Amino acid sequence: MGKKIDIRQARNILYPRLRFYNDQFVFDTVTGSFFRLSPIAGSILKSFANGESETSLVSKIQKQYGVDRATIMRDLELFINSLLANGLKENSEGR
Repeated sequence: MGKKIDIRQARNILYPRLRFYNDQFVFDTVTGSFFRLSPIAGSILKSFANGESETSLVSKIQKQYGVDRATIMRDLELFINSLLANGLKENSEGR
């Protein structure tokens, strides 16, 4: 597993730069990249955009998918690390 990511920090990095198109695509306004989203990825990113708390997000995923908290936290960390590795990085101005 990569560097541990603070979900609140990731939300602050990702939220202001992402624009959603339907439930399947997101546009990164900084890099100009489009990403196709799975339903769970779209739900996670929209939760970030809506300012949803980590606790609320984890509870929602638990209820919808029946997965334990530890697995959700690990998968969230992997997902966020993947986004960051694919160019969604904080710029020098903190955005």
